[in-house]
Amino acid sequence: PQTSQLFHNAVNDLIHIRTVKGLVIDFRMNFGGNFAYGNGGLSQLFNFDPTSNLGTAFRGSSSDCMSFSFGSAPSPITPGTIYDHPIAVLIGPGCFSVGDYNARRLRFHPMARLFGKPTNGAFVAGYSITGSLSGGWEYRIPTAMVYSNVPGEGYMMHKGVQPDEEVWLTRNGVANGEDDVVKRALAWMD
Repeated sequence: PQTSQLFHNAVNDLIHIRTVKGLVIDFRMNFGGNFAYGNGGLSQLFNFDPTSNLGTAFRGSSSDCMSFSFGSAPSPITPGTIYDHPIAVLIGPGCFSVGDYNARRLRFHPMARLFGKPTNGAFVAGYSITGSLSGGWEYRIPTAMVYSNVPGEGYMMHKGVQPDEEVWLTRNGVANGEDDVVKRALAWMD
């Protein structure tokens, strides 16, 4: 099954069948993929579309790096019923592209709190020009980026999603088989 279906099924099982009283969603190692991958799971958590807080800034000129036109953000969700229990979202520098995007969308959930380190900030919105150069070198030039409609935020490129609580693995925790990020998130949920 596809990633999107697996995430949808996991969220459905946890909140509708097992009726858990909180979720931990781990995006610390999320290399991205398709924008729609998170939609099935996210739609079960929101009673509004958090994607509306975002947009896409399309590069308008190859010579004017500040020339953009603006459009809607990729892959809006169809909201369902709000999940009114704690959602601990774990983030870190191994979270980029669609990982950034879905962590950012979860930031708008009223019951979510983010733990870890900032994400990578690779908000390229899925649009680019690619090609090859001599000597086997390949290139990719982003032609769009995610834009925040939240006042004061603007262009999201190179702006990682910030955690509410910055916490990371410790030498002692790892030596004892403990995940300090999960430990802190569970303490908050209690």
